[in-house]
Amino acid sequence: GSGHFVSWRVENYGWGPGDRVLQFASVSFDVSVAEIFPALAGGATVCVARRDGDALPELEKLAVNAVTFTPSVLESLVGDDERAATVLGNIEHVVLGGEEYGAELVRRWAPGRSFHNEYGPTEATVVVTSWAARAAADAVSLGGPVTNTRVYVLDDFLRPVPPGVAGDLYVAGAGLARGYVRRPGLTSQRFVACPFSDTGERMYRTG
Repeated sequence: GSGHFVSWRVENYGWGPGDRVLQFASVSFDVSVAEIFPALAGGATVCVARRDGDALPELEKLAVNAVTFTPSVLESLVGDDERAATVLGNIEHVVLGGEEYGAELVRRWAPGRSFHNEYGPTEATVVVTSWAARAAADAVSLGGPVTNTRVYVLDDFLRPVPPGVAGDLYVAGAGLARGYVRRPGLTSQRFVACPFSDTGERMYRTG
């Protein structure tokens, strides 16, 4: 689970020596795994933000060039003043997740930098899908599955739906949780047998 995710992020995002990656999330939140370990594995510098400081001065002081934020945090940093424009202009890698957002944010931030949207439910290891944004995008996508992960959009009978037809998103693969602690009923409802595997594998119904 975690090892596959770290390897995938290092390979796909290319953080390495010379990059300064912001560690912003609480270590009790799984996003901190995405900030810390891929950066260290790639040889980048992890820059830990002060919890009691204003975000913009922290970004300026730490001179980071790679961040993982929720869309609302990124929006809160955007200002019209020259200082904000300079500090934010130095960020070369932006990863967003945790909230829905529109294509306007992509069009504003994707030009001239690496920009990714990540999605991952609590029941899987940090991230299950990623999308490399295009500057001219007219919609935000969940993208495709990360290494050793599979995603399916299925109907009520666990059959794949045609493109453009609504269905439930299911996740399978190495990073899936075993279930809910002391909640066997809920576990059996949400973690179901995967019809696309002959090894007894389960998949998680996200909804």
